[in-house]
Amino acid sequence: MSTDLRLVKPRNENRSVPIRPANSELRTREYLTAPEVDKLIKAARDGRYGHRDATLILVAFRHGLRAVEICDLEWSQVEFGRSASLHVRRAKNGKPSVHPLRGDEVRALRELRRQYSDSGFVFATERLGPFTPDGVNRLIKRIGERAKLPFQVHAHMLRHGCGYALANAGHDTRAIQDWLGHRSIQHTRMKLTLRFRGDLPSNGGPEEKHAIRLQLHSQLEAFWQKDSRLEDISKNLKGLQVPTLKSSRFEVTRPIKGAQNFFWRHPLCGHNFVPLVTGVRESHCHLSLRFYRRTEDEGILFDGGDIDNRLKTFFDALQVPQSSEQIPPSSRNPKGDSNEWPTIFCLVDNDRSITKLAIESFILLTAIPSDCKRPENYAEIDIDVEIVPVTPMQGSLDLLFP
Repeated sequence: MSTDLRLVKPRNENRSVPIRPANSELRTREYLTAPEVDKLIKAARDGRYGHRDATLILVAFRHGLRAVEICDLEWSQVEFGRSASLHVRRAKNGKPSVHPLRGDEVRALRELRRQYSDSGFVFATERLGPFTPDGVNRLIKRIGERAKLPFQVHAHMLRHGCGYALANAGHDTRAIQDWLGHRSIQHTRMKLTLRFRGDLPSNGGPEEKHAIRLQLHSQLEAFWQKDSRLEDISKNLKGLQVPTLKSSRFEVTRPIKGAQNFFWRHPLCGHNFVPLVTGVRESHCHLSLRFYRRTEDEGILFDGGDIDNRLKTFFDALQVPQSSEQIPPSSRNPKGDSNEWPTIFCLVDNDRSITKLAIESFILLTAIPSDCKRPENYAEIDIDVEIVPVTPMQGSLDLLFP
């Protein structure tokens, strides 16, 4: 009896799972602007269930809803009447809240209820059941293709777009946090240590303050170049916008688009001053100082509660100078194109950004350098800096919307 063996092709083949491309390869950002949302709504109205889909996009954008929150939205959460409102139940242990409904939303929801009177869900399928999160994302993706947007879209971009729209309209970040239902925001913080060694006189003038500023500049420059969040921005400092000075505050053009525009440069007397902490980024600066000096009196407060004037000189040197009088004449060289002026990095735009301060005073035990011109003014300061953003580190609100 002969044996006939043959190689048989297996019925099942091992197939490789395609690797999903990174978001940066699919689109340049993770939010939609208001005009793009309007395009989506217009394209949605041309679909089979035009009114339902257009209302879904409008409500999700206005109230920053996640896909699962869209699916779970019930008519019992919609309150019509004189004070029309939406009772929002948040996912991910979010904080529930009550949002007012605008006139166009009320009219759209009333019409939608007439069309789907037999469903308990606001946004129902053709079988009057609730959507699934995947179903909502597929719907938004198809509508985005019909709207001919230049990138793929998904439902969560409506939530991101809501936050950006509120921020660009000037709303406080904590108000945005409440609107989006966050109980708390955990952000990445920047931490660095600066060191000063040199002449620190009481009531120092522009010359002394500028010398301190230049000594800290080299350390801040190294931080800008090494920190991954600032590295790309530091390569194109000429592209930073120039603010206007109003009532001792630096103001920039709004709405702000792109992380780079949350930073700015202040051209003054031949230099471009670039602060790390600004009010534009809504960042707070926490400082912990160790103050070393040759004195038997370790106190930093005088009778009456006044602080040591040497520390006042130091704090003035941390911020961006606002006028030419704050620059010593020997360092003024306002010639040529301001875009080509050298950069001087500062810690803060003004001392309002410093919201927490701890100072320890010690007797200096090391020898004073022999080249010190005024040994009585010599001091050493170690500064631990912690930058705590109210909005995320690069001005981007993406981290605000998990």
